[in-house]
Amino acid sequence: MPLKVLIVEDMATYRTIIARSLAEIPGVEVVGKASNGRKALDFLNYNDVDLITLDVEMPVMDGLATLKELRRMGNSADVVMLSGLSDQAAQLTIECLELGAIDFVLKPQTSSFVQNQNQLVENLKVVVANLSRHPTFRKQKQRPVRKARPEAKTRRPAREAAPPKRTPAPSRSVGILRPKIVLIGISTGGPKALAEVFERLKGPLPFSVLIVQHMPPTFTKSLAQSLNKKGDIQVVEAMDGDVLQPNTAYIAKGGWHMVLEREVDFGLVLAMNQDKPVNSCRPSVDVLFNSAAPLFKKGEVIAIIMTGMGRDGADGCQVLRNAGGYIVSQSEETCTIYGMPKSVEDEGLQDEVLDLNEIAPFIDRMAKNPLAGR
Repeated sequence: MPLKVLIVEDMATYRTIIARSLAEIPGVEVVGKASNGRKALDFLNYNDVDLITLDVEMPVMDGLATLKELRRMGNSADVVMLSGLSDQAAQLTIECLELGAIDFVLKPQTSSFVQNQNQLVENLKVVVANLSRHPTFRKQKQRPVRKARPEAKTRRPAREAAPPKRTPAPSRSVGILRPKIVLIGISTGGPKALAEVFERLKGPLPFSVLIVQHMPPTFTKSLAQSLNKKGDIQVVEAMDGDVLQPNTAYIAKGGWHMVLEREVDFGLVLAMNQDKPVNSCRPSVDVLFNSAAPLFKKGEVIAIIMTGMGRDGADGCQVLRNAGGYIVSQSEETCTIYGMPKSVEDEGLQDEVLDLNEIAPFIDRMAKNPLAGR
């Protein structure tokens, strides 16, 4: 069955570009277009869709208000936000992602219609093609009952698939854990997952948390600002030369690799670079993990691989594991996209598999370890 898509965009030109872009992706069918959120909700009263491309900034009802109403209605369609590069668009996009939008795509800003379409095709392919081709990314949902038109019968809601069984982590002796740092690698579905983690964290933490979230510039700053309001842990966008502080989380800046270094006079320090992408990512989880491995002893590093597409972080987990790091992966049933954790578990690198709601309590337990941070 094709992946049914509704396009919600106020500009007619962009509606055309998005429709043409989606038409080039096999297995995708555009079933409707709407110029604002209100018209989209009216369409969804009578039609089922699998995916909604939702513009962030629109008149009448913008993307954030539309997404809130979709969730209130119980609509379970996946949502991909279409965003501009402004600070306001970035902030709204982060709010949408925290509400459960699966991902976002930047709107091309060139003066050429053809160039905009070609760029958008490539951007959408990364997200939509995976949704349409891979069963892992197409979770069956129980759709809400729609209003029946006079000439149509109400559809019977689909059965929800049973959650997959969790594969137990292989056992190994890691000795005594004395965590001095927590590293997190995360991608698609990350803002929502991170929001839940930071809302649950109790603190104070005697160590730092370093996060690589695949995201472009501007958006990582908005994400840090949003997470900083969630609880007692300070969250900042990392800067070159930052000296690590306890009870502080540092998010790698979009477009820059983040590496960890040890300096004689200052201790652990962050450095940023724009070396070539790794796993098509910059920042890359592997780059951070590889830089941290030689700086710590056995049992001092906790690495957590969370929801995300691709395999960034798997090689870094191997390096950390060889150096005595403790590896945690997020469970399949609680991931938005079970890609990055799967790549770790497929290679048997994980020491523990945790549901999303278990990650904050796990970090809190590590913080209460009498050897933590020393």
